[in-house]
Amino acid sequence: MYNVTVEASHTYTVSAGGLLVHNKADVNRGYAHAWIKKSLFRDLQRLVGLPDRDKFVAALRKGIVGPVGQSGVKVLEPAVGAFTHELKIGGSAQRLLGRVINGVLVFEEFVRGGLH
Repeated sequence: MYNVTVEASHTYTVSAGGLLVHNKADVNRGYAHAWIKKSLFRDLQRLVGLPDRDKFVAALRKGIVGPVGQSGVKVLEPAVGAFTHELKIGGSAQRLLGRVINGVLVFEEFVRGGLH
């Protein structure tokens, strides 16, 4: 695993399995860490540009938020296929979809145009 410092003291970890994780946990929501899959993280700069990629990182850091109008992690009720969470950024319909795998929330799919 590799540790990288992003925006001052925020620590992210990239695993050999291709996952990027921030050091924030939300154990009350059924997962210990929230990660963006490494390949998706790399693709985000191409898909949405560097400013919006950085907004996704900030939203991941924020953690669980309400269902409307906030940047952060949203619990999907009901789930969308296998995905139980979305990572959203305010002012954008673009989303990252994730699910809990072995106690880790992994965001692994990009959706352009939102879920609705």
